[in-house]
Parts: sequence; C-alpha cells; structure tokens
Amino acid sequence: MLKSLGKPRESFDSNCQPVTNERLKKHMKTASAGPFKVTGLAPAVDSLSKIMTDIAGHLLPI
Repeated sequence: MLKSLGKPRESFDSNCQPVTNERLKKHMKTASAGPFKVTGLAPAVDSLSKIMTDIAGHLLPI
C-alpha cells in the first residue's frame, strides 16, 4: 500500500487521525458495518460490511 498510495499522513502517534494524503484520501470510505461505523480503504470497508451482514443473517434471535 505504501508503495502504491503513499503514507496516510506525515506524522503518526498513538491517537487515531484522519488521512491527509490526497491520493489515498480519495480511496477512503466511511460506512456502517452492522453495529458499528468503520472508515478505511473502500474495498476493505465493503468487504467488512458484507461479512457483518452475512453474520447477522445467521444469528438466531435471543
């Protein structure tokens, strides 16, 4: 990913921070993934959302 899109930002610390790299930023997505909201690369967010939907479809009501 670093080779293809570059670093997400110039500085890093222990706090979550938004992406500042414009080239990478256009590939980011925020969406609901079932019981929580997620931000990441669009294909990963789409995949996680589908997985969570599949899991929810297999859960039995309590």
